[in-house]
Amino acid sequence: MSIKFTDLQGKASKSGPERFKPAFGKNAIRIIGLVIPGYKYWLKTRDGTSIPMDCLGFNRETETFDNKERDVVREHFPDMKCSWAYQSLIIDREDGKVKLFDHKKKLFESILDAAKKKFGDPTSETEGWDVIFTKKKTGPLPFNVEYNLETFELENSALTEEDLTAIKESNETHGDIDKIAIQATPEVQDKFIRDYILPKEVEVDPAAEEELNGGSEPSLDDDIPF
Repeated sequence: MSIKFTDLQGKASKSGPERFKPAFGKNAIRIIGLVIPGYKYWLKTRDGTSIPMDCLGFNRETETFDNKERDVVREHFPDMKCSWAYQSLIIDREDGKVKLFDHKKKLFESILDAAKKKFGDPTSETEGWDVIFTKKKTGPLPFNVEYNLETFELENSALTEEDLTAIKESNETHGDIDKIAIQATPEVQDKFIRDYILPKEVEVDPAAEEELNGGSEPSLDDDIPF
């Protein structure tokens, strides 16, 4: 299908919602809908790009490593380990937009603890609560970062009309988290690994192969005595 020139964007459109990236200092978000449990491997393609790939041995429904599904990554890379990677949609209180959030493990544990001890389900439309936390640098390396839940600033509140409108529009555009965080099948993972991660198989030009082998197949000489 062709597109009228004045309608062109000049770039690929994003297929999913924007990712929420916590800023240093204070952040406020509202978790909405379901949280998708998961563990991911980080692989590098042949061009050096790092990409995440779901650990299929981890069962999202039971939050256990039951290995009912083929763990394709481990088949190719037996020593590789996967890391905690829970995801959900959130409302960013900075701009009111619905975004995808890759949760931080220790922060998530603090949210669970606060939910169980005092505040209840943070995703409830009527009795939930905004997650307020700080992000701070603890050292010179990129992973030297700490996330702390600001427990004393938490309070239960219902979603506003603006929140509900933002959620509705996001669902109409991108779908809920189940449609966004779809797991690839073992077959799809295997093909991707072979096509983009494992060393590329050298394609041999038949003519070059013939030259390498000294020309065409030798014909039997009738004069050779057997």
